[in-house]
Amino acid sequence: MTTSSDFKKQHSWFIKKSTFSIEVIAWEMNENNWIWNVYVYLFQDNKLFNDVESAKNLPFHGGCTFDKFYIKEPALGIKYDWQKIDKSLQVGCDYDHLYDDYFNQCHPDDGIPPAIISDVDRLIQAVEEFNNDIIC
Repeated sequence: MTTSSDFKKQHSWFIKKSTFSIEVIAWEMNENNWIWNVYVYLFQDNKLFNDVESAKNLPFHGGCTFDKFYIKEPALGIKYDWQKIDKSLQVGCDYDHLYDDYFNQCHPDDGIPPAIISDVDRLIQAVEEFNNDIIC
């Protein structure tokens, strides 16, 4: 039987762009200790979607430590012309490395730590620059 103690607290923030979104998550490890993660979700119309190695080389804190493809389709198949199969690539990192103890003490009720906001800004810039590059 599942009890309330089986559930851990989680706080999420999303930044939505046209061809990608970014999620910042704080997971409760135990009372007053948190694990922070940043994930970039790349959609099919983003150039990085088809370039997994470049996506994994985005400027993540401590490097990319997570990557996964998602495929979402209607449960009963495509029956109508407005239905489609959606695909996305999720890449991300964690803030639980050596010398990251500071982040474990940052409670999400206080908002996203400024260092993580700076990292998110760098990620947004890197994804947008990659998609604006014109190959001559």
